[in-house]
Amino acid sequence: MNELNRPQALPLVLRRVLLAIQFRTIVPVRVKGGVSEEELAGSVPFFPLAGAFQGILLAASSLVFLNLFGPRIAGGLALAVLIVSSGGFDLDGLADTADALAVKIKTVPGDPAAARQKRLAIMKEGPVGAMGAVAISLSVLLKYLLISGLLEAGYGLAGWPASWPADWSAGWPAGKAAVPALLALMPAFSKWATIPAMRRGRPARQDGLGRIFIPRTGAGDVAVSALLLAALWFAAFYPAVFRLGTISLSACAGFFILLLVFFYALSAAAARFFAGKWGGLTGDNLGALTELADVFFLLAALLWLGHLPGGHFTHFI
Repeated sequence: MNELNRPQALPLVLRRVLLAIQFRTIVPVRVKGGVSEEELAGSVPFFPLAGAFQGILLAASSLVFLNLFGPRIAGGLALAVLIVSSGGFDLDGLADTADALAVKIKTVPGDPAAARQKRLAIMKEGPVGAMGAVAISLSVLLKYLLISGLLEAGYGLAGWPASWPADWSAGWPAGKAAVPALLALMPAFSKWATIPAMRRGRPARQDGLGRIFIPRTGAGDVAVSALLLAALWFAAFYPAVFRLGTISLSACAGFFILLLVFFYALSAAAARFFAGKWGGLTGDNLGALTELADVFFLLAALLWLGHLPGGHFTHFI
């Protein structure tokens, strides 16, 4: 029997979830049987679930390291866990994109295609250039500062569990309840940000992984992934909103809507920008967008957390 036509043992949805985790992380998930390009593209709506899987690792490791070392060292170690869980693929895409953008290309007037082909060729080159190294360094540094800042804003310099309330009946301040949820959701949002870009873009070349996903991503994929993202958001904040009552439903829902609109606009703007520079999107461009979305999410989360009751925002600034 043809490998691609072999009956699948797993339900279709579960299989596509596993494919999303397999594609977007290095978690040892294996889907048995042949996988067609159409089936791989069908995993796109479940990218936020793959991100949430990474986010759970990030949040859990942050709390474990916070208990041992305090917020600043914990932030660095938790970030290392996040980078390892993704295999550094998005950082590699960021470096390739930065290197291609940094090169000055002399073109014949009226022939922008030559510049685009030159940038595509640069992205295929193996070594990371100077601007790529700078981009990786800035991304890692900013995420370290922001993750450490979130931990410090939520738990203070004393860390966890030293900052637990002495009287449990009083509940947790909002910051302590929100930080794990925000860390768990960060990779889910950054993975989602690539989906509207794929919907609005086109492949910049006919080889590479981008051509598998970009032409097959439709409005339904954006809608389904947004609904999954909303479910993840309210599941993560359920204890803080409905059990502990430390964050109001309106504040939680309002921030989610604001983030969703912002990241959709960022995704659309990125698709237009990359189309102008490369004539379309590549997998490296999507990796760069993921890294950029990580930073923007953490910036927004830190600002929001600082204005919640019980957030130690002044400790960070």
